[in-house]
Amino acid sequence: MSDIDCYQFDGFRFYVTGGYLEHEGTPIPIQPLTGRVLALLLRNTGAVVLRQEFATKAWCQEHVGAGTLNNQVLALRKIFETFGGGYITTIPRRGYRFDGFVRPCSGGH
Repeated sequence: MSDIDCYQFDGFRFYVTGGYLEHEGTPIPIQPLTGRVLALLLRNTGAVVLRQEFATKAWCQEHVGAGTLNNQVLALRKIFETFGGGYITTIPRRGYRFDGFVRPCSGGH
């Protein structure tokens, strides 16, 4: 796990602790599970996060139904598309990858 508690990209900030997402200072409500999925993607920006990794790291289980993970990714895609960004790439039968210029941010929310 990374020690980074805040990530920023294209006007977005995501605070890992608390699962708090904002765009240019405006809060964007997300569910806790959606926040855990986003945190895992951001920690691994540019790399494929395998479905099994989501199960063990976001859900803390060995198996999670494909529909459950897909719903969380869909929720994130809808948020990002609202602001013109398509950051999440599906890697068929493997997992997902976050594509974007992500960097740690400083300061709390």
